[in-house]
Amino acid sequence: MSGTKVILLRSTDTGAPVLSGTAGALVALLDACLQDGYNSKTPSGVTRTGSTATFTYATAHGYAADGLTKVLIAGADQAEYNGIFQISNVSTLSFDVTVTGTPATPATGTITTKAAPLGWSKAFSGTNKAAYRSNEVAGTKLYLRVDDTTDSGKSAGIRGYETMTDVDTGTGLFPTVAQLTPGIILTKSSAVDNAARSWILVGDGFEFLLFIAAFPAIYENIYDSFHFGDIYPEMASDPYGCLIYGNAILATYVGGGGNFTGKVLKLNTTQPGHYFARGYSQAGTAIGAGKLGNYAACGDTYPMGSDDAGLMAYPAPHNNGFYVSPVFACDGAVLRGQIKGLWQPLHIRPLGHAGLLAVNESPINRRLFSIKISYSASSSPGEVCLDIDGPWR
Repeated sequence: MSGTKVILLRSTDTGAPVLSGTAGALVALLDACLQDGYNSKTPSGVTRTGSTATFTYATAHGYAADGLTKVLIAGADQAEYNGIFQISNVSTLSFDVTVTGTPATPATGTITTKAAPLGWSKAFSGTNKAAYRSNEVAGTKLYLRVDDTTDSGKSAGIRGYETMTDVDTGTGLFPTVAQLTPGIILTKSSAVDNAARSWILVGDGFEFLLFIAAFPAIYENIYDSFHFGDIYPEMASDPYGCLIYGNAILATYVGGGGNFTGKVLKLNTTQPGHYFARGYSQAGTAIGAGKLGNYAACGDTYPMGSDDAGLMAYPAPHNNGFYVSPVFACDGAVLRGQIKGLWQPLHIRPLGHAGLLAVNESPINRRLFSIKISYSASSSPGEVCLDIDGPWR
């Protein structure tokens, strides 16, 4: 499964795992999104005309009609039908994909489709615990350990490892226990209950970003963010360039904008809850990290898109355009690499986007998916954008 495939998965998808304030809910979500996929279906027929293959079903397949879903197709006798595909022309009982070559039509075999996972592996597991890592041989292949029992199930303790021998044992922790205990906090829910929380995950075979709306009573569909995986390095080789970030403390409310404020989008800024496995020299142990973005676009306090920084209105007054800037990860005064797929709007906030932006609005000529974030319960929403087409590298 290619690491160049960018996958977008959402809690609103048919068959998606439910994230709640219960122990084990995050592990189930990551199992599905990283390794297993979900909403497995068996088409009643597959036919091809030219390069367009049409999959038909006897009952509703449930894949979203907005064209954002990529499906993993397996089991066809003709190899050209198998793999990860962007679906289009979606109806209740059918969708199209574009295939290469001229495979036989109709397709034969025991064919299945499902919402495609990122192609990672669950290396170790325990009761409400798991360790995951990328399958990409060109990546660092460092481990993400999840302890999904923190704060009575409302949160999970997250930590990276350089090596592991079981779900509780390993070396090269980032952050180290001394740096942060119980590890980085991924807040799942505002309460210990079974109520579903909205989430969005986007990633490829090397890194992923997970956004969770854990506090809907304060802000509906305002998301907090978490990242794990290999940034796109500025160095020729960066075997410890694996970045993990999330929250550094348990809190009654944690705004996603806390990860993106102007105070931390500067070089030589270490942000709480952000760590590389090692520094850019590749020596030593875990080191604090930060994000480098457009500081002017955030002001001194607010998340991406500020109402006090003198930026452009949206749409841009001179050409009705939409402008974004990449976000980098820094290691002290060293720009270590780009957090792929993550883009910062350069307009006065709030922009009011939510969901897919039109391709012709995107300065990178790819579809952008907009997510609302907020620095605190009293601030109006900011925004980050995700490249959902790729490739990221």
